[in-house]
Amino acid sequence: MSEKNFYWVEGVTRTEVLKSLGDDNTFKLRIQRNRRILVAIISISLLVSGLTVLIELYEFRKYLEMTLMASILGILFFLRKSIRLVADAPSELLDEYQVSIRNRGYYYSYRWMTLISSVYAIFFYSLHRWGGNIEFLRLGNDYTFILLSFLLWLVAIPTITLAWIIPTEN
Repeated sequence: MSEKNFYWVEGVTRTEVLKSLGDDNTFKLRIQRNRRILVAIISISLLVSGLTVLIELYEFRKYLEMTLMASILGILFFLRKSIRLVADAPSELLDEYQVSIRNRGYYYSYRWMTLISSVYAIFFYSLHRWGGNIEFLRLGNDYTFILLSFLLWLVAIPTITLAWIIPTEN
């Protein structure tokens, strides 16, 4: 069987994963405390991005949404690098410890995904049920960014979970 160079489902290349796993440079984001700070920042940013639909000023809301999007994506790429792409790497490129910690992270990620999906469902229901009483929501507000925020949560939660639970590297 030939070796794959690109893993389509995981969205990574073999060389990218092997380079990240073999990186011996001291990287400040591989300290658990620093990763947890980034997790807190990205979580707050994702929470605020979901609530931007409640901002009445259109121009301010759009600038805030774009700023949040850029910061969320930037922090997500830093988090991916800080955990050595373990959340995205295929099992055949990881050792047993990395596979077990990734699987444990996925276990907690699915729980968080269920909670986040429930919160967004309740929020959407509330907007449609009682949002008609708020003038600017009645005027046909654009809900695209709140859906994008939800999808970003689902994409980021495995990386966020692993960044939280992986201990500091020695």
